[in-house]
Amino acid sequence: MEDLKPCRSYGYKRVSPGCVVGRLTVLHISGKSKNGSNIWKCLCKCGGTIDVISSSLNSGLTQSCGCLYDEIKGKQRLTHGKSNDPTYNSWLAMKQRCYYSKHEYFSLYGGRGIKVCDRWINSFENFLEDMGEKPENLTLDRKDVNGDYCKENCRWVSNSLQGYNTNKHSNNTSGRTGVSFHKASGKWQASLGFENKSIYLGLFETYEEAVDCREKAEIKYFGFIKE
Repeated sequence: MEDLKPCRSYGYKRVSPGCVVGRLTVLHISGKSKNGSNIWKCLCKCGGTIDVISSSLNSGLTQSCGCLYDEIKGKQRLTHGKSNDPTYNSWLAMKQRCYYSKHEYFSLYGGRGIKVCDRWINSFENFLEDMGEKPENLTLDRKDVNGDYCKENCRWVSNSLQGYNTNKHSNNTSGRTGVSFHKASGKWQASLGFENKSIYLGLFETYEEAVDCREKAEIKYFGFIKE
C-alpha cells in the first residue's frame, strides 16, 4: 500500500489503476453508469472490494468499502445522540442513494450524477440545521428531480407529492404523464395517483381534452402543474 500513489482527489482529476483514495486502491474499470461514467473496482484496506463511480473517487466522497462510514457513524452516534432518529436516517439514506453503488436505487440518483452538497455530505448537524426535524409521515424530496441535494432544492413532503414529483416514466409514449390512449374505446384517458390510489379522470375524444383534465386535477390535488 505504501508504494502506491495517492490520487489527486478533491479537484476532479482523473483516477487511474493503482492510485489510492482514502482506504481504497483503484484496481480497474468494472463497468459504466447509465450516464456513461466509469465505475471502478476498488480494494479496501480492510480487504473488502467495492464498485465506485468516477465522480465519487475524484471528489474523495467515497474512501472505503463502508468500513470508514461505519466508524464515522459510530462516532456521530456519540456526539449528536440521533442515531435512531428519523431525521438522521433520512440523511444517511440520502447519501447512500448517491454514493453507495450497491444501493437498490443508486442508478436513479448517484448513477445519473445526483450529488449531496458540500455542506451536508459530512455533517448531519448542518443538514438538521437547514431542514429541521423530519415531520411525521413526510419524506425528503428534491423540488428539481434533476438537481442535487441541498437546502435550496429540498423539502419535506408527503409520499403522494414525492411520487408526483418524479421524472416521466421511460415507457410513457403520449408525452404527458397520466395521459394514455385507450385502444378499446379509441379515446384518450387521464388518471392521477394520490395517497397511494389511482384516480380515474375519464375518457376523452381528443388528447388535448385529456391533458386539460389531468392539469386541472394536478392543481386540485397538488397545487401546481407537473409539466
